[in-house]
Amino acid sequence: MMEIETHLALAEATAAASLAAPDEESLLSSVHALLAGYGIDLFRMSVGAVELSPTHDLRMTALTRGKGFSHIAVDTRIASVGYMAKISPFVAMWQNKVDHMRVRLHAGEDAGFAFLAGLHAEGATDFLALSYSLPTGRLPGGDTTIMSFVSDAPGGFDEAALATLRAVARQLALGATLAAASRSGAAALDTYLGPLAAQRVREGNILRGRAEPLRAVVWSSDLIGFTRIAEAVDTAELLSLLNDYTGELVAAVSAHGGEVLKFIGDGLLAIFPAGDGGPCAALSAAREARERIGKLNDTRRAAGLPCTDFCLGLHLGELLFGNFGAAERLDFTVLGPAVNEVSRMLGLSKTLDQRVLASAAFHAELGERAAELVSVGRYALRGVGTPQHLFTLDTP
Repeated sequence: MMEIETHLALAEATAAASLAAPDEESLLSSVHALLAGYGIDLFRMSVGAVELSPTHDLRMTALTRGKGFSHIAVDTRIASVGYMAKISPFVAMWQNKVDHMRVRLHAGEDAGFAFLAGLHAEGATDFLALSYSLPTGRLPGGDTTIMSFVSDAPGGFDEAALATLRAVARQLALGATLAAASRSGAAALDTYLGPLAAQRVREGNILRGRAEPLRAVVWSSDLIGFTRIAEAVDTAELLSLLNDYTGELVAAVSAHGGEVLKFIGDGLLAIFPAGDGGPCAALSAAREARERIGKLNDTRRAAGLPCTDFCLGLHLGELLFGNFGAAERLDFTVLGPAVNEVSRMLGLSKTLDQRVLASAAFHAELGERAAELVSVGRYALRGVGTPQHLFTLDTP
């Protein structure tokens, strides 16, 4: 009876920790301390779960006594799962749908895994891993949670310790699954909306028509001759080209604090908030983008791949940043005359054979760096009442 009461108390405490912990580090710290209070001082414990991310689909966090936390993220969609399963017991369990594994390291076992041999070399004596799958179907790989408990006590885990660990495992899986689901949701928002817009949505701004005024630089760019290229190459090569060039442009924008709002075909719309040097940051991003695309073209040309370039419009103005669309299908983006005007500038850049066109409003906010732009004259923009004074990069 005493053992059952102990297990119930531990399970209840673990469930409370799982609901309270904002992430796996907090969860592992709490449960590690709980177990220590019941006489199980773990050398190492870890927890990992399937999650939705463009860069990985399985993430694990470990807490090792005396070393602190460590993390590993694996993308089984592109990695060789068979190869990884020969190295890691966790991947082997996930691949083979095995829900438990115990390896008595003190008895010379390592199950052929280099990872376990390494733990044994550090003094570990016993290894227990458990896996739980929740049939929610929220993620492509299912909601699978894997955890491990490692002892360095002489002789490893006794039967009482094993029973105690199993008593808390399901509640620990709950906490890890909640953390992975929360991170998956955040990753999806960041990936498709961008961090700035995603943060607004996470804070509850999901009502149609709710928008805030924002003074910002608007970046509008697209690739030159993309339609012609699309007609000349196959789909795989076209997607590779688009990803190559878009990746370099996004890297330049992000490196200088810009926020990519959306992709429209081969075009890109981004903003740089005007405060804290936004116009200068956008100018630096434009220069870096020119350099990045130049290097990319050198690489692609050497490989015999089709090459292109990009045109860019830079404008500054007052925008509305928020939710627009239908009641149940919204877009978090920017609206305002400046968005329409920069689109017209982008079209004119091709007519004038200028890779970069910047507005007078943008030029006026650059301070000493205004000397980096040169005038190309005044031009009428379609739908804009008066001719606009435009500038381009002063480059050799």
